[in-house]
Amino acid sequence: GVAAAKHVTAAINRAASMDVDTPLGSYQANRMVHRSVVEAADNKILLELFDDLWSRGRAHQIYANCFGGADDHEAARRLRW
Repeated sequence: GVAAAKHVTAAINRAASMDVDTPLGSYQANRMVHRSVVEAADNKILLELFDDLWSRGRAHQIYANCFGGADDHEAARRLRW
């Protein structure tokens, strides 16, 4: 509905003001926008699954590697919340 669309649009606008040139900034902006879509679905199980998938250490490493980062524990640690 309209409220869901406004919620997602607000997240997109917040993400647009973030520094996405770093792995951490890009990860946080990307996660925020995608999480807002899941939140708009109003499905607690889906939201828990989303949070579980996006919070895994290996997911952080893979995302960092997209930026040419080292595949090490320190790179993954820096991307965690």
